[in-house]
Amino acid sequence: MFAPVPDDTQYLALTSTSAQFTSAMEPGFIYRFSANVDCWVRITTTGGAAAANTANNILYIAGQSLWLANPDVDGTTNAFVHAIEDIADGDASLTRYSGY
Repeated sequence: MFAPVPDDTQYLALTSTSAQFTSAMEPGFIYRFSANVDCWVRITTTGGAAAANTANNILYIAGQSLWLANPDVDGTTNAFVHAIEDIADGDASLTRYSGY
């Protein structure tokens, strides 16, 4: 059995303003989003944003694993991960895994 290997991690401060991880998700990899507070997550273009309690946003509950992937077959235009706090400021990470 071949286990996924974490090979890159990005960090993001979560506040009441939507923020975006620096690099888009690459095609062909899986990503694990995690945070130390409840927050809202959205995968969209670089100019997009996450919004609390809004359609097309994912409610993430602290302590869980949210597995994500690039929605495009190639390219990264639509693969930026944005997040915004739900109630309190916190920190989030997005880790890329290879070898799955």
